[in-house]
Parts: sequence; C-alpha cells; structure tokens
Amino acid sequence: PNAGAGALAAAAALLGVEPEAGVVNYSPPGDRAALSALREALTTRIVSARGESYTVPLTLEKAANSRDALAKDLYARLFDEVVRRINGSTAASEQPAEADERRGTISLLDIFGFESFTVNRFEQLCINYANEKLQQKFTQDVFKTVQTEYEEEGIEWSFVDFVDNASTLALIEARMGIISVLNEECVRPRGSDGALVSKLASLHMDHESFDKPAKLRDTGFIVRHYAGAVTYMVDGILDKNRDALPEQLGVICQHSKVALIAKLYEPKTPPADAAPSKPGRRGASMTSTSVSSKFKSQLAKLMETIAETEVQYVRCIKPNPQKVALVMNHQSVVEQLRCAGVVEAIRISRSAYPNRMPHTDVHLRFSLLLTTEGGGVGAGGPREHCLRILQKNLEASEFAMGKTRAYFRQGVLEKLEDMRTAVLGVQTALLQRIARGYLARKYLRRCRASALLLQRQERRRAAR
Repeated sequence: PNAGAGALAAAAALLGVEPEAGVVNYSPPGDRAALSALREALTTRIVSARGESYTVPLTLEKAANSRDALAKDLYARLFDEVVRRINGSTAASEQPAEADERRGTISLLDIFGFESFTVNRFEQLCINYANEKLQQKFTQDVFKTVQTEYEEEGIEWSFVDFVDNASTLALIEARMGIISVLNEECVRPRGSDGALVSKLASLHMDHESFDKPAKLRDTGFIVRHYAGAVTYMVDGILDKNRDALPEQLGVICQHSKVALIAKLYEPKTPPADAAPSKPGRRGASMTSTSVSSKFKSQLAKLMETIAETEVQYVRCIKPNPQKVALVMNHQSVVEQLRCAGVVEAIRISRSAYPNRMPHTDVHLRFSLLLTTEGGGVGAGGPREHCLRILQKNLEASEFAMGKTRAYFRQGVLEKLEDMRTAVLGVQTALLQRIARGYLARKYLRRCRASALLLQRQERRRAAR
C-alpha cells in the first residue's frame, strides 16, 4: 500500500494533480478530491446503461492497461505538439501577395524497417502494414512506372517480374480484412482474441497471404509479407486495439496544474457545420477511434502526401546484427537488400535501359560524333539526327529509340561520353596545333622584320 501510494503521488506530481487543492468534476455523482479521482480513474471504469452509471473495479491487468493508455496518449499528444511547433518555426512566412503560390518543401519520413521477431504482436503488425504500403509505392515508382513509360514510348523489352504485394495489403486493410475483423471483434460484447483468430481463419484460409497452422490453435496467425512470413500472436490484441483513454483520465489532465498538459488536453470545439452524433452508433464510433483505424487513416493521408512529391528513397542497412564496428555479415546484408527491394531494382536496371535522354539532347551533345567525317548531320528533325548518330557509333542492341527519348543499356551512355571526349581531344589538339602554328609564324615574321631592321641600321653605320 505504501509503495502504491508513493507511485500514485509521483504520478500526480508529474501530471500536475495536487492532492491538497483542486477539485475535478469528472463524472456523476459530483466532485472528488484530485488525488482520489486519479486513483479511481486508474482502477475503475464507469459503465452507463439506461440512464444510470455504475463504477466497476478493474482487474490488475486492465488497470495496467489504463495506466499505459494514459502514458501513450500523453506521449502522442506531446509528440504531435513538438512536430506542430517545429513545422511552424520552419515554415516559410507567406506574404498576402504570395498566398496563392505553391511553395516547395522538403519532407523527411523516418520509419521502422520490416520487423520479424521471435514473438510478434499488434505493434509489429502495424509496423509491417506501414512497410507494405511504402513497399507498394516503391514498386510503383521503380517498376510499374518504368514499364508504363516503355509501353508509352513504344520500347520493346523483356518485362521483369516483380513482387506485387497488393493481395497482402488487401488481406490487412480490405473490407473484411484483418483490421476490419479486429475492429468488429472489439465492439462485440463477448469479443475475444481467440474468436478473432477463428473468424480470420474462416474468412481467409484460402488467401495466398494468410495461414493459420493447426499448432497455433487460436493463439495466432501468419501473414506472408513481401519480405517473408511473420507469425503474429494475438494475446491482448483487442485491448491494444481499443487502447482507449478513460474519459476520467482525460478530464483530470484537462485540469492539470502543468500548463502544457492542460493545453494538450483542451477540448476540441467541433466545426459549426458538424452533424450531431446519432444515437445507437456506439459501435461505429468505437470502430473509428480504434488504434488500427486511426493508424490506417493516418497512413492513407501519409501516402496521399507522398504521392504529391518527387520521392527519393534512402535504404539503411545494418552491417551486422550485433551492431559492432568493422564487421560485415554478408548474409544479413543481402537479406536486408532483398527485403528493401534493392536486389529487384538492380535486376531491372541490368535487364532494361537504365539511362535515357531526349532526342534533342542527344543531337546537341553528340552531333560532333556524326560530323567528324564531314557532310553535317543531314536533313530531318531531332529524332532523325539522333538515330543517325546512334546508328553510326553503337550496335543496334545497345540502344532503343522511343517516341521522344533514346534509351541506353547499362554503360552505353558512358561509352558515348568517352567517344565524345576522344573526339573533343582530337579537335582540341588540332586547334592547339593551328594556334601554335599561327603564333610561331607571327613570331617568325617579327623576328625577320627585326633582323631586316638591324641589317639596315648596320649598313648605314658601315657606310658612314
């Protein structure tokens, strides 16, 4: 009891709840002393039914969940506030005349990589779900975009098979996917972790990305991600998905003596045109506020933002699992590269045309490779000029002519640059030779003129 009282007093001090003063009116029947209210909010919950409210004691596990929910909610609000202030400080100041101009921004997205531990739970499912979405975007950028471009340019090439994770994403986020079934189980009065597994198995046992081996019974399921199969254990998954902050704790934080905490928990004023909530929609409300639903919504907004940008990918690779210096675990590194899609990107780069240039650029930069033997570049437009340049200097298998661009195999553009450099070297040497000859002849004429002048002067002196 003493240890519990000490911990409660410490929590009250951190939250700005004063035991001696301050009253919090957080629920019927009326006012409670602040410290007593905090204790009660952490160890009980209020159930409302038919216009009446009941206080129900929490089990030790559920009380711990309430404590953890408060800590995570406070951290999330504080983190959002820090991000908001940083963005506000670094944002460009807009003048009224510039309000309609689109300003350029540089955004950095740092995210956990794909996770597969000995025991994987709800947290790993969320992280790997986010990685699946980012991998899909990477696939679209690196593979699908390239294939579409080649088709539009009329380029014939051997298409490279790539890992398309659309089915895995559908398993997680579709209408009857894992998130949907999880939320449905959370609002059921007798929902349970085991029932969730049973329902998922009955719905998706034939899905290519889902499995539930008999040995797992109702304790977990397997999802086959783009980077490999992961077994997820479901014990406590419903409580983690609810992770709802008890209303009593939220109101206590609103009355905190710590100004920052009170500000973080200020009630949000609904928009004037917001429709009033309808009775009988409790299940829908709980579903929309679950952790997985919030995560899915935030992830969708993030992907919309990313879609509006020109993405550059930075893949971070750990040289060894032990995190020691100067040690390279080749098997681990190759596996990370494979999971990140880098190996696949290298494969398409080698089999297709990694370099490309518009016809006009090829003509302007490499036309001297066609005029070394005289005769000029000939008649026609940039495409015809480009084709003549490449046919004269390259093998047919080394390039492909698109409708607007020329495409080059690996290393071919460097070969053209070397040839251009060699021609420029020859022409530079020729110019240098001409310039040196001109200067030498000019010097010789001056020497001859000087010699003649000296001879005339010497003859005059001798004649005297």
